[in-house]
Amino acid sequence: MFDKKWFLIIGGVIVAGLLAWFLLSIAINNTGISKEENVRNAAANIKAQEKARIDKVANLVDVVLEYSDYEQKTLLLIVQARTQDGTIDDYGGAERNIKVIVEAYPELKVNQLYQTLMLELITIENRIFEYRQIYNDNFRDYTRFCHQVPGTWFGWDKKFVDFGYLDFDAPSDAPKDLFKK
Repeated sequence: MFDKKWFLIIGGVIVAGLLAWFLLSIAINNTGISKEENVRNAAANIKAQEKARIDKVANLVDVVLEYSDYEQKTLLLIVQARTQDGTIDDYGGAERNIKVIVEAYPELKVNQLYQTLMLELITIENRIFEYRQIYNDNFRDYTRFCHQVPGTWFGWDKKFVDFGYLDFDAPSDAPKDLFKK
C-alpha cells in the first residue's frame, strides 16, 4: 500500500511545516520585543527632552537675570554721571541733550536674550510634543501587535505590558515663576 516514498514525502512535509512554524515564532517574538523596546525608547527620549528643558530654562533664566542686572547697573551709572555733569537738569543744554541721544551707549542685549530664551523653549517644547506623539504611535503599534493575530497565537497578549498612552499635562517639576528673585 504505502511504500517508503510516501512516508518520506509526508515526513518531509511535516518537518518543513514544523521548521516554518519555528521560524515564524522566532520572527513574531522578535517583532514583539522590538515593538516593546520602541515604546521604552520613546519614553526615554521624552524624559531626556524634559530634562533638557529644565536644564535649558534654568541656564537661560540665570543668564537673562544676570544680564538684566548688568544693564540696570549700567543705565544707573549713566544717569548718575549725567546728573552730576548737569546735562539732565540744565534747560539751556539742548546741545548737550543732543549729545546724550547720539552718545554711544553700551550695547544692551537683554531683549535678544529674552528672545533667545523663548526660541529655545519653543524648540524644546516642540521636540517634547513630537516625541510624545512618537511614543503614543509606538504604544498603539505594540498594543495592536499583542492583541491581534498572530501575536495572540504566541502569547503576546499574556506578555503585554500596559505602558499607557501619554497625557499632555505639564510635569509637576516644570519651572514656575521664572523671573522671581
